Amino acid sequence: MAICLSGDTMIPGRGYAVTESLLFAPPFGSATGTANFEGEFNNRDVPVTISLNPANTGTNWNFIGNPYPSAIDFDAFQAANSSIIGGAAYFWSQATEPDEIYPGNEPLNFNLYDYAIYTVGSGGTAGGVASETPNGFVASCQGFFVPALSSGTATFTNSMRMADGTSNNQFFKSSNTKKSNTESTKNRLWLNLTSGNGVFNQVLVATLMVQQIIMMVCIMMLQNFLRKTMRQLFTRYQIRITQSMLYKEKVLTALMTLKLLSLV
Repeated sequence: MAICLSGDTMIPGRGYAVTESLLFAPPFGSATGTANFEGEFNNRDVPVTISLNPANTGTNWNFIGNPYPSAIDFDAFQAANSSIIGGAAYFWSQATEPDEIYPGNEPLNFNLYDYAIYTVGSGGTAGGVASETPNGFVASCQGFFVPALSSGTATFTNSMRMADGTSNNQFFKSSNTKKSNTESTKNRLWLNLTSGNGVFNQVLVATLMVQQIIMMVCIMMLQNFLRKTMRQLFTRYQIRITQSMLYKEKVLTALMTLKLLSLV
């Protein structure tokens, strides 16, 4: 993440977090401000440095941004840089006010669940704004976090850009969803969790997990069917054995009666 002051030159590919003036009313402000950006559009390959700190045993997050005046396909971006970054993109989607109940190093901290997430191969989960789910297209100038797999250079290229009229509509303000040839084959479940004070979180159960759940249910149903079938067969077998034993007892009783009568 880079810090850029007024008049500084912004570096393409880096992520920039913008905060409103302290003179605006907290937490979201009742006034508005204007920021002017000047310069040529990027229409070339854009490299961005990805850093991995070996001393950090947790996730090494890097804040980068789409440098183009058009949306990019995150799937294509991650596939081209799969040895450098992981397959997840985190987008800040603030919907709750900072509060002391949230973990952090400030008196008031933001809610970590306000991040909307897109995962390659699984899809998106909503963040703070429950109706906004990342669709896999990163809008123009959109900043996002990615996990580092190794230190190196990730590269944005023109081949990742989307040349249509809908892919650039989601800057967490619209409800467009990504469409693809494999969309209908993705088995996904979303669990929406909302607390009494309005805190929202969404959990995505991805394709593999859904398939595992379905397989487990099928196995349980098959096991239950087999148990019932074996129980019925065993019961019938017991009935037949009992009937056969009763028949033999009756025959022996009749023979013994005949033998006794013959002695008389």
